[in-house]
Amino acid sequence: MVFGFLLLTRNNVSAYDTKTTHPDLTREIVSFYELSTGKKFTDEQKQWIIQGSIDEDFAPRWLNHFYDPVYERGLSTAAPGTNGYLAKN
Repeated sequence: MVFGFLLLTRNNVSAYDTKTTHPDLTREIVSFYELSTGKKFTDEQKQWIIQGSIDEDFAPRWLNHFYDPVYERGLSTAAPGTNGYLAKN
């Protein structure tokens, strides 16, 4: 009964947003890197890194999230809508 109530009265909640999550995480990682190493990126370099993290959310780049470093292999079957792109390519 409680589950049904929650299901019927739910609001949309977004814990992930392609315009904020990756860029904000990347910004924090860059700051941490600069603090821990003493090396500094230029503002232009920071923007390149942040843009790269945004671009990872567009097909077929998101397939690279399936890389397995233990066995050094990526996704071995093509996902729908990726025109046969494999993560290991």
